[in-house]
Amino acid sequence: MSKGWSHEVTPKKRRKLASSAVACRENGASYLRDADTLADAGKFDRALALAILGEEELAKAFILHSAAFQQRWDEPLFKSLTQHELKQQLAEAMRIYVKEAWSFIRSQQHQLVPPPMPSRGAVDQDALRRAMHQARQGKRERERQKHRSLYVSINGDGSVDSKPSATEQEYLEAREEARQMLDVVDSAFEETRDYAETEVH
Repeated sequence: MSKGWSHEVTPKKRRKLASSAVACRENGASYLRDADTLADAGKFDRALALAILGEEELAKAFILHSAAFQQRWDEPLFKSLTQHELKQQLAEAMRIYVKEAWSFIRSQQHQLVPPPMPSRGAVDQDALRRAMHQARQGKRERERQKHRSLYVSINGDGSVDSKPSATEQEYLEAREEARQMLDVVDSAFEETRDYAETEVH
């Protein structure tokens, strides 16, 4: 593909994007289930890492959903799903977006529904843009948290600086944020699921 490419979102492309969104959502939810299993065994470091990976997959699902229903598929969106640093920014932006959406959603009704939008499949683009801007300015603390929970850190003299660790509280906080993200993604997904089930020709 050429630099700066952009593709028309045909019905076939829309089905592909919607199907990919559902696949990412399912993978993210699977990470969260596996994280719970590890936490039940007291392995909070690994559980925390999987919860964070789940958030990253859920963020991808949300962006693919947005691409399908906002009729946009181009190089910047693709890069945000495939380049590590951009994926980190995307996940951070989704955490910010979810906090904003979550408080509004919970204040409106007892069950989760997306904020008022033109259609069920629409995404609050202004809120998402604000979240992306804040994520670019952020320190990516979640990525550092993931690294601390997965890797042995080495000092310049070759000695161990730290081993993978996380507290139960750190895991529970990350899990709650990931569950909120899953709920927000699911609330926007009803239309996507129906559309993705249509066979792609």
